[in-house]
Amino acid sequence: MTLNLEGVRFFCFAASYVSAAVLYFLASRINVHWRRIGTVGFALAGLLAQTIYMVLRYQQGVVPLSTLYEALLVLIWALALVYVVLDIEYPEQALGAFLLPMIVVLVAAAALLGEEQTRELPEGMGRFWAMTHAALLTVGAFCVGVSFIAGLMYLVQVRRLKAKKLPRSGWKLPSLETLERVNRRGLVLGFPMLTVGLLIGLVLATAVKPGASMWGSLLDPKVVSAILTWFVLGAAVLLQREPRLRGRRVAYLTTIAFVLLMFTMVGVEMFLDTWHRARLGGVS
Repeated sequence: MTLNLEGVRFFCFAASYVSAAVLYFLASRINVHWRRIGTVGFALAGLLAQTIYMVLRYQQGVVPLSTLYEALLVLIWALALVYVVLDIEYPEQALGAFLLPMIVVLVAAAALLGEEQTRELPEGMGRFWAMTHAALLTVGAFCVGVSFIAGLMYLVQVRRLKAKKLPRSGWKLPSLETLERVNRRGLVLGFPMLTVGLLIGLVLATAVKPGASMWGSLLDPKVVSAILTWFVLGAAVLLQREPRLRGRRVAYLTTIAFVLLMFTMVGVEMFLDTWHRARLGGVS
């Protein structure tokens, strides 16, 4: 990303989120009240700066979710908002230890990916389905991201309980029951959205490549990675319905699924040859 006006605006909110994360961990030994004021303050500053950044881009004609870069911006904004609300509502929980690093990683991914050129949207129903495809995948990714965070907290809590280790002051986590419930709800909401979004994407793939066969579209690295992610998520959804099998198994599967999802969204476009880079809805 070149250091133009757009780059400066990006840097403003990115630096705020990074500052919030750094302060959260460096200030772990000081009064929790002051740590919360600092981290929430930086996060709010980042939210404000990013909101202005996204509104200005929209006024310049950039359609939200039209590219992978735009989808990452929406994910970052939503997760930052969730962190601020939860930290204010549950000040005794160490939610920032998990949410803030995730936000920083997504900011880094957006910076490394770089701003893509605005893609031309198709007209009529094609435009509707393309945006529906992108919206479903973005919201689905957000839900799976929440499940991922809950799963990580669950695994940390299990390890603490097994070691009979009490958390330090200000580093408390929700109960295992609460974390399992959040993990389950995220999967129940996210999996159907990703499923429908993937199906729409497969149909669109043949529509924008009329000369290619269905198998040719399915063998695209991004499609293959998305299908693999879908199977892992499906396994997690099935396991969480069985009381004897859920818990750590579902938490591990959710973690694997989210890593695969991030690779599908970002890694494939950065490291592999995929035609999605030149098409609408890079989140597919």
